[in-house]
Formats: sequence, C-alpha cells, structure tokens
Amino acid sequence: MVCRTTSKPGEILRTLSDFEPDLVLMDLHMPECRGDELAKLIHQEKTYIILPIVYLSSETNTKEQLSALKMAGDEFLTKPIRPSELTATVTARVRRYRQIKSLMIKDSLTGLLNHSCLKSMLDKECGRSSRNNQAFCFAMVDIDNFKAINDTYGHAAGDIVLKNLSCLFKQRLRSEEHTSELQSHSFISYAVFCLKKKKKTHAHICFILHTLLLIT
Repeated sequence: MVCRTTSKPGEILRTLSDFEPDLVLMDLHMPECRGDELAKLIHQEKTYIILPIVYLSSETNTKEQLSALKMAGDEFLTKPIRPSELTATVTARVRRYRQIKSLMIKDSLTGLLNHSCLKSMLDKECGRSSRNNQAFCFAMVDIDNFKAINDTYGHAAGDIVLKNLSCLFKQRLRSEEHTSELQSHSFISYAVFCLKKKKKTHAHICFILHTLLLIT
C-alpha cells in the first residue's frame, strides 16, 4: 500500500482529490479540529460517502468512541496497537471498499467505467489539471451502426462485440488511462483520459485507438 500523511485538516478535501485513497486513518483528538468532525465533513462529499474512515486514538472512553462512530466513521482502534492488528484491519477495510466501489463504478457487461463515474472523474481531472497546470487527454471512439448489429444479429451478438472491444482496450491501455462506456440509441462511445504532461503520451492514446479501429 502507498500512504500519504497530512497535518492540515483544512486541506483534507484537496488531499483526498489528489491522492484518491482507499481508506482514511485519523486520530480523534487533533490540534486544529476533532477527528469525528473532519470525518463528517469528508462523508458529506458525494465522492467520499462510502470511503472507510478508521480512528486510531488513545481515547479509551467508550462513550466518546461510540459518539465518534455515530457521527462518522467505520471503526475505532485504540493506541497502543500491535502492527499486525492495524495492518489486518486496514487491509480488510480496503479490500471491502474496493469490491463495493468496483460494483458501483463499473458496467456489469463490459467491466468498463460507467457513464456517471466517467463524468465524475472528468470533472475531477479538469479541476486537478487547472490547479496543477497539467494537461490531460480525452478521446472518444464511436461504433457506427451499432443499432444495426443488434437489429440484424440480436442483442446477444451486440453484447459480444462490446465485450471483445472492451477487452482490447483493457489489454492495450495502461493502468493510468481510464476507459468508459457511453451508450446511446445508435452507438457506443469509449472515452479515455490520461494525466500526462508529455504530448507523446496523448499521441500514444490516439495511436492505440486508431490501431484498435483497424483491428475491429
């Protein structure tokens, strides 16, 4: 796992946006604010509503612990704690979060990001690109006359086309390049965006899309 620490609660939302963690580990008592107040702020954001938050604190008062969990949070761990116990707890929470998140953001047929997730990620990357003065690429590919495939050969055949094309994207695109499926009445569009400063990376994406079109 990769971790990032911050000592500035006021910048927590920006830190979450930049790092995109699978779990937040925080103390209940902090110099600038309480952990439960910060956890409530995080869960008020739609993007982080299911993000697991685990308290790691020396607070032993059961009433305080339950009050914090009631306000926001998923688990309360008390210091001192064995490293193995902390690791096991965090790993279990992260694994469960990733499973739930995958079901929420991916299309059940193709395994690609769904439409709502794409729009959310695109908004996020536009903001990050503006803040960091960093370019990103957004490309779309349409399948012409896709409705005709469904009408002529049936929807089962159309599903096979979508699955095969999705597999090609997954095989050829890198992990930092996100692929999504957009459906309409007559075509399927795939969108890919990649956070890179180098123009050759953008050209690389376009080259892959062009190659896939030739293959199909």
